[in-house]
This record gives sequence, structure tokens and C-alpha cells, in this order.
Amino acid sequence: MEFKLENHPFLHYTNICGQTCIQSDNYLSAPRCILFFTGNPSLLAFYIDFCEMLHEQYPDDSILVVSLHCTPMNNVFPSWKTSLYEVIKVKLNLIDWVLRELPQTTHFLLLTHSLGAFVALHVLPQRPELEHRVDQIIHLFPAIRDLKHSIDLIVRLLARLTLIYPLISMTTYLLKLLPLFIFTLFIQLVSTTPPQQAKMMQQDLNPHHIAQVAYFTLDEEEVITDHDKQTQECLLKTSNKTTVVFGQFDKYTPLWIRNEFKERYPDVRVIETTIKHAFVLGKSKEMFDFLKQNNVFL
Repeated sequence: MEFKLENHPFLHYTNICGQTCIQSDNYLSAPRCILFFTGNPSLLAFYIDFCEMLHEQYPDDSILVVSLHCTPMNNVFPSWKTSLYEVIKVKLNLIDWVLRELPQTTHFLLLTHSLGAFVALHVLPQRPELEHRVDQIIHLFPAIRDLKHSIDLIVRLLARLTLIYPLISMTTYLLKLLPLFIFTLFIQLVSTTPPQQAKMMQQDLNPHHIAQVAYFTLDEEEVITDHDKQTQECLLKTSNKTTVVFGQFDKYTPLWIRNEFKERYPDVRVIETTIKHAFVLGKSKEMFDFLKQNNVFL
């Protein structure tokens, strides 16, 4: 499955090793690849505006945006029971493809968002060649610590009901069939998605992925507690090329988590912002400008 993006001719949707991605056309010739691990729910269409800004800033670089989820977009009702560690295995396959297909001279800027940071911090130690070729790492709003207390109780309870997953999948499938104006009205009632992004959201909805969003809730509260050994070692080893952006009002990183992080990893550059965690919902330019103003990009 591969197709061009409307109004974004240099980008296309593709599938790499069973992994939905957005990729730029110049990936075989670019001296550097901007590798972006996205967060939950990984609606890749929301990251396109941010990719446009990256492309304008670095026209010679290639871009590879990777969904957190790991099934093709055209799968409607496969199993949603995919754990975070299974996601990491799929990402390792994708990285093997990247290291095999891209020139050995290609270097990387590694961007992560939310849960994407957890995945990246477990992928890098297992692929030292990638780690060696990564020049810079930027973690945006990393969700890597004590997630149980940041997940709403009702969500945690619903995630334990087996029937909720086929129900979510079916509802998502029906939402894709709605006329756009009705879908837009519905989305405005249940989320903070800007109206102009409703079309992209409807196109990008995947019944399996949305059910997987809920299933990840179980993993998040059980797996992501304190920093595990791999997370700690990776952050310490890559600290000289890592910048972390925390949200001052981000429920995933309250003040005590931010302070603890600074104490544990004093060599990691940490900056804070009032921009919301889900910056891809209408705040991409604000986020990009913030990074430029703070001289985050090399």
C-alpha cells in the first residue's frame, strides 16, 4: 500500500515491514534522515503540518514518520492485542530495513512524541549502528514514567472489558462512512480536534489502531512505571545529544517527574513549554517555532 498525500507531493503513505509510515521521496539520496516515532493514537495525518515545516527548514533531509501501531492501514479487524514490547519488535524490523536500504553514510535526527520516546529508548540499545549514526535526539513530551496515575479511571476500567475492543473497531469503521460535515460536527463534540483537520482525521482513522489505543492503556499502567534499566542506560549514554521538551501542564509529566528526570539525567538538555501535549492538534507551528527559538535543531 503506497499513495501520495494530497497537497504534499514530496510525502507519501507507505508500509514498511508491516508498519504504517509517511515517507519523503528523497530517502535514498538525502545525507540525513529525520526519523520520527509518533505517540498514541498515531494518526499520522496530524503530523503532516509539522513535517512540512521540517521540510522547509531542512529541504535536503529525508523524512520518515513511523506510526506507534504496527499493522497496515487497510486492515480493518485484525487482532488489537498488541503489547508495547511487540510494538518494539516491529520497530526493530523497520530499523533493520532502514539500515539496510539507506546509504551507510546517512545520519539521523531522531524525533519522538509521547509514547514514541519509550519505544525509541528500547530500540536504540538494541541497534547500536543506528545509535552511532544518530546525531541528535529530541523527545517531545516523553511519556516514560508512572503512566498509571495519568490515565483516567474510567478509561482504565473500560480497557479491561473484552467487548469494548470490537465495539471501538466497529464504531470507528462507521465513523469513516459518515459524510464529512457530520463527522466534523461529531469530532467537535468529543475532542479538541480543529475543524480543518477533521478530513485528515477521517481518512486516517483505522479501526484496529483506535482499538489498540485502548488496549495500550493496560500496558501503559503495568509496563511504564519507573524507568527500567534500558531506559536509564539509553538516556545516560545519549545524554550529550539529547534534548527533552516537557509540558508544564502535561498530565503525563507532573512537576515531581520533571524534577526527578533532571536529577537523574543532569547532562540531558531539558526545556519546558506551556504548549499542550497533543501539539499536533492545531499547535504544530507553535511547537516548531518554540524549538527554533530555543535553538533545539542542529
